[in-house]
Amino acid sequence: MSKPDPPAKSRIEPKDVWDKLAVVLPFISALLIAGVGGFFTVTYKRQDERRAEVARKEEERQLDRDTRIRELEVLGTFLPHVAAGEEAAQEVAVLAINELASPQMARIVARLYPNNGARRAFQQIAASPTASQAEREFARRTLDEVFGYQLSGRERQLVEGNVFAGLPALAIGLIRAGYVTSYDPSLRIPVWSAYRPGPRRPLSTFRNPRPFAADPDSRILNPVKPDEYKLSGFTRGHLIRPSAIVGRGADADLRHTESHYMTNVAPMRQVMNAGAWLALERFVDALVTERSITPWVIAGTVVTGVDSQFIGPENDIAVPDYFYKIVLWEDPEKSDPYVVAFLIPRGQSQETDISLFLTTVGAIEALTNLDFFSELDDTTESLIESEPRDWFLDIPSALRPD
Repeated sequence: MSKPDPPAKSRIEPKDVWDKLAVVLPFISALLIAGVGGFFTVTYKRQDERRAEVARKEEERQLDRDTRIRELEVLGTFLPHVAAGEEAAQEVAVLAINELASPQMARIVARLYPNNGARRAFQQIAASPTASQAEREFARRTLDEVFGYQLSGRERQLVEGNVFAGLPALAIGLIRAGYVTSYDPSLRIPVWSAYRPGPRRPLSTFRNPRPFAADPDSRILNPVKPDEYKLSGFTRGHLIRPSAIVGRGADADLRHTESHYMTNVAPMRQVMNAGAWLALERFVDALVTERSITPWVIAGTVVTGVDSQFIGPENDIAVPDYFYKIVLWEDPEKSDPYVVAFLIPRGQSQETDISLFLTTVGAIEALTNLDFFSELDDTTESLIESEPRDWFLDIPSALRPD
């Protein structure tokens, strides 16, 4: 009997290539579509970026063309005044070119016509607290490069006689017989005034009292008149009181007259004029009369721009938020000069204890953006500008006002 055949083993036939492709083709298609899509997306984005870059450059070129056209128009209007105008017109024209065209164009004009009007224009910019730090620095460089701080012999003598170790803004506003001051025409008040008090002369010895007067300097296009303070509630507060600078020399009458110019005046409450500010003036007097010290003094104003107050018929005379005074004197037995700085907030002006207002020169610099005593070496300048507040307690009590 024959044996039955063994059962056939089940076999799985291998899939052919097409079956395999049918499985993976959807994934490959998806990848291809994604790749092609990504390629076109990147290509379109790059083209779009190139178009945007071309448009941006064209806009910049158009802006540059418009700027040059505007500068040419401004030059056409003001350049004749710089070339042939009077000194005041020259100054105004350079200021207009600086503002309406560009500081760089104003510098070019100053190089072409380095007259006194152009020099005064850049001095005003360099000393203006309303200009930015970059604008003031650009103006200072222009003064140095174009004019070399050209001062007449008399002007240099007056500056050296009233200012210690460099002008606060490295530029000059108004040089007087008894003081040097920087005046801000936009605020219509002095920014700082520097002087060196000499032997006192009672004002009663002058034959005629001096009234307040508008400053006759032609550079001040809108001088403050004395009657603009009427009914304002503020007195005309001297930054430098006349008796401190009049002296007994041949120019005493001129000093007396110039001390009453409205460029030496800022709005001040009467309680401050007869309180804290008077106390500081008496402190300086005590140095001169009781200790035979001739100090260097800088008096100034601070307008912060925060809730600032204005007075006058046109409401355009700024009321300072702070007044300050920096007093410095040298002692032959001490290597570094003595420095005392005071800062009086408008709201505390009736106080007469001046120790309440002690501060540092550095703090005043931070408020004003001015640089005092810039010609000192950095070590000495840093030392005297950061003296601690209690340093004032070392001053003999005889120097403090009653």
